[in-house]
Amino acid sequence: ASGPRRRQVLRLVGLSVATTEKAVAVVYERSWRPAEKQHAPWIERCQGQAAAGLAALEAIAPEAWLMGEEMTAADVAAGVMYDFVRLAVPELLPEGRYPNLDKFAKRCAALPAFAETQPEPG
Repeated sequence: ASGPRRRQVLRLVGLSVATTEKAVAVVYERSWRPAEKQHAPWIERCQGQAAAGLAALEAIAPEAWLMGEEMTAADVAAGVMYDFVRLAVPELLPEGRYPNLDKFAKRCAALPAFAETQPEPG
């Protein structure tokens, strides 16, 4: 409820949310702006920031969950982020680039709460 562990969980939630927001910015720019008004440098910048978030989460290399043996809000945020990025901006998750995140996402997907709420592609 408090202390260093809580701050670490909040930091990881923030990292996942920020990564998601950068992926949303890419989707927005590509999907809602007319082609002639899309700004490629902005898309590249957002993709780079999202990739940095993915790399930071990859570096954690969790054995079970991001903070150890118990699932926390950090795991929920990271699992949701991964699913969104996989569907909305799949080029940010090329095969084999993030093996720890891939393994983590499979662990999340096996849980009923994740399995029953998988978003549909498209």
